Amino acid sequence: MTAMKYLTLILLLVITNGFAQRLEVPIKDWKLYSIPKNRDTLISYNWSKTWWKVSLIKGEVFASVMNINYDEDLPFKTAPTQTEKFFNIKGDKNVLKVDDGYLVGTNYGEWGGDFSWYSKNGNQHKKISGDQILKFFGNKQ
Repeated sequence: MTAMKYLTLILLLVITNGFAQRLEVPIKDWKLYSIPKNRDTLISYNWSKTWWKVSLIKGEVFASVMNINYDEDLPFKTAPTQTEKFFNIKGDKNVLKVDDGYLVGTNYGEWGGDFSWYSKNGNQHKKISGDQILKFFGNKQ
């Protein structure tokens, strides 16, 4: 595939929202469109609220809409992190309840991540690392 086709595929993944009701969509059925030459249009594609996950399933490429989770699993709102403020973005947050509060992992895609602990009421907070956390595994309390 040429660089232009890769770029077109990436743009298509960002702007296409028509398959949101389906879990996984084979991208072989998608149409290829030319990249717009208008700078404002190109920039606007970057502000899509839809995040796509691309997977290889039995040798075929599929795309599915990622479920973005912000603070739904916390009994309080968290203040924006430095990354969220600087890039004006929200990350996909995953929460694990622990004895003394919550572990919160955030994935900002190419902008990194955040791994933090919050007290039960959210008044205390400590950043553990700047690692991307995709999912917690284990016993949820």
